[in-house]
Amino acid sequence: MNHDEFVRTVQAQSDLSDEARVSAAAESVLAVLSERLNHGQCEELAEALPDNLADAVTQADGDAEEFDADEFVQRVRRREDEREELDGNDAPTHIRSVLMSLMESTDDRWDDALAQLPEDYRRLYEG
Repeated sequence: MNHDEFVRTVQAQSDLSDEARVSAAAESVLAVLSERLNHGQCEELAEALPDNLADAVTQADGDAEEFDADEFVQRVRRREDEREELDGNDAPTHIRSVLMSLMESTDDRWDDALAQLPEDYRRLYEG
């Protein structure tokens, strides 16, 4: 999926009205996801993403951290609060739209990533 397609997919499922906000939200969500998944899985996801987003999902170093869905939301919220164009209070909506877009754009790679996440993560994208 190219950058424009990913942006349109996220926009269709969120309140994000412009490309800069979509990119900022996607980068925040993917950066936190990179902290939760092992590096090899992040590399696989990156292969199916536009370059700027591939960088976000591969930025964490080291082993995957274990944290639950609530902590995932809090980490994304903190990242979004640091960005001028986003409001961290909207993090759950942004997480859902980015993860749903990721699921659509990465085929079987998302299933492999999902296998590394606890069951409580499903509520983040199934709404």
